[in-house]
Amino acid sequence: MIINLPIDLNLDEHIKKYSTSKIENFSKGKLAFMLSLLISVPAHNKDIAKNDDGWVPLSSVELAKIAKNYTQYLDYASGLHCLSLDDDARLIEIDKTYSTVDHKSRQYRFREKYRLNTSLTEVISNDKVLNRRIEKERRQQWNQTKKLYPNLVLWFNRDLQIDGAEARAYIQQLMKQEEATGKSTKSMRYLAMLQNVVSIENGRFHMKVDGNIQRLHTNLTNMKSELRHFLTYKGQPLVSVDITSSQPYLSLVLFNPAFYQGHVDTQLSNAKRNTRKFNISTVAPRVFQELSGTKASKISKNIVEKAQGKIKQPSTSSSQLSSLIMFSKYVYTADLQDVAKYELEMSKGSFYEYLAYKFIRKTAHIYVYRKEIKAVVFTVLFTGNNFLGQEGGELKQEFKRVFPNVYELFKLLKKGDKGRLARLLQSVESWLILDKISTRISRERSDLPIFTIHDSILTTRGNEGYVRNVMEEELERYIKVKPQLAISYLEPDNIIESAGLLDREKMGLLPL
Repeated sequence: MIINLPIDLNLDEHIKKYSTSKIENFSKGKLAFMLSLLISVPAHNKDIAKNDDGWVPLSSVELAKIAKNYTQYLDYASGLHCLSLDDDARLIEIDKTYSTVDHKSRQYRFREKYRLNTSLTEVISNDKVLNRRIEKERRQQWNQTKKLYPNLVLWFNRDLQIDGAEARAYIQQLMKQEEATGKSTKSMRYLAMLQNVVSIENGRFHMKVDGNIQRLHTNLTNMKSELRHFLTYKGQPLVSVDITSSQPYLSLVLFNPAFYQGHVDTQLSNAKRNTRKFNISTVAPRVFQELSGTKASKISKNIVEKAQGKIKQPSTSSSQLSSLIMFSKYVYTADLQDVAKYELEMSKGSFYEYLAYKFIRKTAHIYVYRKEIKAVVFTVLFTGNNFLGQEGGELKQEFKRVFPNVYELFKLLKKGDKGRLARLLQSVESWLILDKISTRISRERSDLPIFTIHDSILTTRGNEGYVRNVMEEELERYIKVKPQLAISYLEPDNIIESAGLLDREKMGLLPL
């Protein structure tokens, strides 16, 4: 088994210099693999990769699967075995502020000298037991994914390539640029980027379906979006078709009472979902079960007054699902202006610009990039209801003022669990992209390479028109509103275009 480590970390020399006698049944492969987790974990998790301080949480349960005496390996790697003050004995650092109260995994990181490396080296593991276990786990995940989405797995082969030299040059250039602007270069994001490049170069593909929301995670979903510009399939450049403002757009289905119909299904993790019906019980069975078994929420008094008797407060014995059904029926029949405006701006593809205009009037801050507004929208969608009155909640308050009924529905869905709305929307997304759109494309065009990136589909250049048409038809069929789709040509010269500027004309502002 090939393991990647920072290029300046010569493990063989380190083992020769510093005795491993305190590690029972020492295995170089186990030590190398544990160290490699400090690269592979952030390579598979963008949020961890973004940590400027370089800390990486590692589960003690997972570490124990590698070696029961994993603490001996980590003590050795952190230099605790060395009684002298030899700083070179330390390969890693351990976060001493760890607390079991928060139920979070202990964090580790490479020493700074290794975090600043801009290349990786290979270590060969000769530990047969470890190699078999890792390969078995990889094959299980691969086979589970293949059983669910064989039409997507087949394209992960040696025809999918990356220009490693250009990708590495981009990473080094990015590192210099971020250092010049004062951004920390001591995180793991650069080594994580390199790991993703190396994995594709070597044909080491991985994939896993999240059993909770049914999202498909692959080498491509995990990598930094700009690095996808260096990908080709059979030498052909790729093109991406994305749903504009995907999470807000998909939330439109939540205002349709029919979406909340269905029956409780004891679906198992990673089981194939029902694609014949589109409702909450087939799309997100776990969320449906949660809502069916949760006590009803009281709908805000001002919303009840607006309803003019069209809805009634649910009884204490009814479920939270019944609250949603009642409220969505009211929204569906009352022709509410804010909900209509929410839908209109989504259909025009100007939702972020409309919000930016409203926020400018509130804060006097001029928004330039879509990602700025996207961050605010994600705050509205995915933070707890109590965040409204906290520091940083001013724009969430403004969203509530502009879209009171939209906000109320989101609030109902998040009551008692702020992550529920996110899981529901991601489940809707995966059902549409994986189970409907990609399946239809593969049925109609079995020769067409496609790769899914959550809310977008990649294909070879020249086929983007067909993919766009299928996505448009299927999304409008189920969401009932025509989507706005963006086409991006993934070539190195186009990387700068991914910055995502807001359309100032849609905001009522003069061009820059």
